[in-house]
Amino acid sequence: MKRTLYLLILVSLFSIKSYSTEKKIMAVPIIGPAVTDNDTVAISNSFEEQTYLQAMRYLNGINTDVDYSKALVRFAYLAKLGDPRSINSLAGMISQGLGIPQNEAKARELYEQASLLGYGKASYNLAMMYKTGKGGDQDFLKAAEYAQTALQQGYNQALYMLGYLNYKGFGVNQNYNLAVEYFTKGAELKQASSTYFLGLCYLGGYGVEKNITMGKKLVEKAAILGNDHAVDFILEKRDEKYEQPLKNDKEGNPYPHYRRISKNDSFRLENFEGNWTGKILRYDFSGKQVIEERLLKLNFSIDKDGQLSGQWEQNDSIIISVKGEKKEGFFQLEDMQYLQSWNRIWKMQTLAFQAETIGKDTVLYAELIQFCPQIMEPSAPLMLELKRAKNMEGNQKDKKQEPPVIKKIKVFPNPFDNSINLQISLIKETDATITICDISGKTLLRETHKFVVGEQTRIINTTDLPSGSYSFSVKGDGINQNTVLIKK
Repeated sequence: MKRTLYLLILVSLFSIKSYSTEKKIMAVPIIGPAVTDNDTVAISNSFEEQTYLQAMRYLNGINTDVDYSKALVRFAYLAKLGDPRSINSLAGMISQGLGIPQNEAKARELYEQASLLGYGKASYNLAMMYKTGKGGDQDFLKAAEYAQTALQQGYNQALYMLGYLNYKGFGVNQNYNLAVEYFTKGAELKQASSTYFLGLCYLGGYGVEKNITMGKKLVEKAAILGNDHAVDFILEKRDEKYEQPLKNDKEGNPYPHYRRISKNDSFRLENFEGNWTGKILRYDFSGKQVIEERLLKLNFSIDKDGQLSGQWEQNDSIIISVKGEKKEGFFQLEDMQYLQSWNRIWKMQTLAFQAETIGKDTVLYAELIQFCPQIMEPSAPLMLELKRAKNMEGNQKDKKQEPPVIKKIKVFPNPFDNSINLQISLIKETDATITICDISGKTLLRETHKFVVGEQTRIINTTDLPSGSYSFSVKGDGINQNTVLIKK
């Protein structure tokens, strides 16, 4: 029965390709903003309208049980007649795999068809697919174009997306002033996300004159409207940090604008292996203002094949093993990820180095590109400023001669279920402590193990851990490994 239903719907889908001009006009009036956020557009035939409403009831369980099969049949029938609302709803079900095998590429095609028929919500959904890379290539420029189309078609939720893209400079030139215009219009319509970002703009002085009172008021309003990030913002009292943004470094000197290192500028590092200390600076999206500074220690070595390895330590707390390969002047990083607020994982992707001689010191600058696979977006600009660690230069040769403790270490699977496997191969016997922490830093498990010479595997029971993201670390004499893992 289900197989027959799927075949029927697929036949209908592939027949939704072209309609006569007469059918398009009959199906949906698209003059100006006739298609609104409330989906008030109606097709002329009352039977078709009742069929659409019944499909929505089956889809959402309104005064009846949820029945995806019945919803699919009705949406497919109306989609074949050219109803853009039904094409949009059908695309949503296919995108999520509701009652039919998931097919995001087909969903993207259907959203595009409904968009061409003037349906603003479909244009917005298509913009979201391009923004996140679902159903095909990620393309921020097309996301911005379809969001603009959605707004022109009367779908006002696109105000937030256009503000967001301008705020971060994704697909468009970064422009806080234009972002504020979109967020302001969205806030006037009581859009929670627009209200929250408008509050951030006032708190940071982005595109508007800085106003802490107004910023806090808007963030609180966004929380009342249901924005989760606004709630977290208030609970963490992050607004206090925005009251005193970093404008100068500890020596009182203004921070420079973010410097982008081109492939041609990337510095040869063969003579700069070893230990470095300094800071990592996080800029706003314009690259003009530093909003966070962290202490940084970096130890790295580069072999003759261009392989980068070492340890990365932020504020004496976040310790990550560095692995990477030199490609076209940049180091493509591997397995370098860490947890941040809101349960997001950031993957550090590339490092590009540049060195300058300032007095007797060699200052190493690095542009760091990182990416969040959960939201499919790059982070705000990050710049490293490092100097050679003192009293370490004369010991580099001796340190290289010390035998390593670890030959190999692997933590798997990821994501995990009821256990985590730690596979480790050692040169010498040692004790090491295994620790699992949640995103807040709370320790949930700590075990000390004795490891012998050679390869061995330890199985860590994680049955009692709820689903979520965790920091998994192994520390001991010559061992310092930190990995982000996700439980299904």
